[in-house]
Amino acid sequence: MAKIIAIDIEVEDHIILKKNTTTNVNVTLDLAFHPLDIKHEMEYAVLISLFDVKGKLDVHTLLPNWDETKILEIEKKGLSDIFLAQKRFNIKATKEKEIINQVVSVNLDYKKYVSAVSLKIDAIAYIIPAINTACKWSNAKQIEVLH
Repeated sequence: MAKIIAIDIEVEDHIILKKNTTTNVNVTLDLAFHPLDIKHEMEYAVLISLFDVKGKLDVHTLLPNWDETKILEIEKKGLSDIFLAQKRFNIKATKEKEIINQVVSVNLDYKKYVSAVSLKIDAIAYIIPAINTACKWSNAKQIEVLH
């Protein structure tokens, strides 16, 4: 079993908003692995998602399905968080502790942020073992109800 000890982000203190503005967010993950993971070189999918948090944090639920893993966002009352970017990659457990640095690029929509004065960027990371529960939603189908 893997454990995320810490997740830290570094980003510029300010952004000059122009059309097609891209901002890089440096994400550092501090991971620990169980001895059985290391012995079997367990493979994991890592998912890092960035949000512009508005008010209280929304609830994020993981729908694990290996390389198709998705995050379902359940909005709380009030303002909802804005999804900014996501990065996905695989790693193998080969040592007890691992520090991983990743750059996640955020493309800010000029129209959406033209009146913004600040962003509150926060990151959430998931580490999903290859041997895990998988789930997936079907495509919803609208049907008519006849009376």
